[in-house]
Amino acid sequence: MKGIDIAVLGGGSWGITLSRLLDEAGHRVRLWELYPEVIDELKTRREHSKVLPGIKVPERVIITGEEKEAVEGATHILLCVPSHGVRDTLIKISPHIGNDAVVISGAKGIETDTLMRMSEVIENVLGERVKVGALSGPSHAEEVSRRMPTTVVASSKDIDVAEEIQRIFMLDYFRVYTNTDIT
Repeated sequence: MKGIDIAVLGGGSWGITLSRLLDEAGHRVRLWELYPEVIDELKTRREHSKVLPGIKVPERVIITGEEKEAVEGATHILLCVPSHGVRDTLIKISPHIGNDAVVISGAKGIETDTLMRMSEVIENVLGERVKVGALSGPSHAEEVSRRMPTTVVASSKDIDVAEEIQRIFMLDYFRVYTNTDIT
């Protein structure tokens, strides 16, 4: 599965790392970041020196601070913002998400106020108009960004969605397995 339009939300270490990986896999990537100073560094130096010094964001990756520019037309949306910011981010981008988009949680943790998993927060905010998945496992951005072998799991209640996520992310050094247990 090559050449999909994917929005990566969050310009921290995991968002940058997965943007690089998705670009390498042949996808069209738009990386959204909230903080203007981070956006500026990502655009001018193509790196975020505080979280991944020396790791460059490919020129093909579009960097933006505008929700609409990042999300509109994307068939897949990858959430790499901290778990405490997932709900607010989803509310901001909701008007720009197409029906049947696949929204993938790349965030670790639970929502502290509700104790919901990130997949539950996605369902709670966006409802049934999107497909929900998660990418999780023992992985570190610093290692994946240096192409160290890593194994993760793509999960969704719908095995077809999990397998779609697997195809999108799979590279020789980034092995993705599937599961229908999204808990």
